[in-house]
Amino acid sequence: MRIEFIPETDSTNTEMKRRIAADSVSDGLLLYAGRQTAGRGQRGNSWESREGEGLYATMVMHPTSLPVEELPAVVMACALAVADVVDVLIGRQGEARIKWPNDILVKGGKIAGVLVETGIRGDLVHELILGFGINLNQLAFSDSFSTEAVSVQQITGSGVDVHRVAELMHKVAVTGITPISLPEHRKQIARDYHARLFGKGESCLFQSESETISGILIEIDRVGRARVSTNLGEQLLSHPAFRFAGIKPDAGQRSAP
Repeated sequence: MRIEFIPETDSTNTEMKRRIAADSVSDGLLLYAGRQTAGRGQRGNSWESREGEGLYATMVMHPTSLPVEELPAVVMACALAVADVVDVLIGRQGEARIKWPNDILVKGGKIAGVLVETGIRGDLVHELILGFGINLNQLAFSDSFSTEAVSVQQITGSGVDVHRVAELMHKVAVTGITPISLPEHRKQIARDYHARLFGKGESCLFQSESETISGILIEIDRVGRARVSTNLGEQLLSHPAFRFAGIKPDAGQRSAP
């Protein structure tokens, strides 16, 4: 099994890129760390990475004949793989939801996230560096995360073996992400992603640096944009220019983290 544990690193994505540059990785390797000193999430945000409290992992894949325009399907596939792992860990099938584009929520709290980085040659993706972070054994989070983050142990009341989770993550990723070059697989990914999409069919808020848009979340299109029905008609919103800011409070739901 192509899995490797290291006690500490700055970031598993960064460590994987160093190994790629040194030509010292095999396709399908999953590298995970006991702790990270500079873990990263979306938009350059930090990811809490204390020892034994989470899965901090990166997997490398080299797809065949994957057009650049299909990258949103990779993001969807990664989010689905992590959501499937979370379901197993908490023992509740279909409980994990995906907040556009790739945060994983359980009962509105963020439990996991994905960071996808790529290598491009011409019009094709030749390398995928897939970062997975899952909150496992945290009992408390720093003040900046305390109202929005949740861990597997907080949900189930039981601790989780990080090494077992790494093995499960690798297995699920190989099954769900490796066939990404196949058009039929990408269609199934889109269907499964929308079945887990948080806020789908509900009145939601989307925020940019300069405005907030309110509307019904219809779907995520094939290039990764949120299709939203507003009072002014349908709009297509791109990430990271816009972020999902929650289900409207008057709809009786809490805002998403």
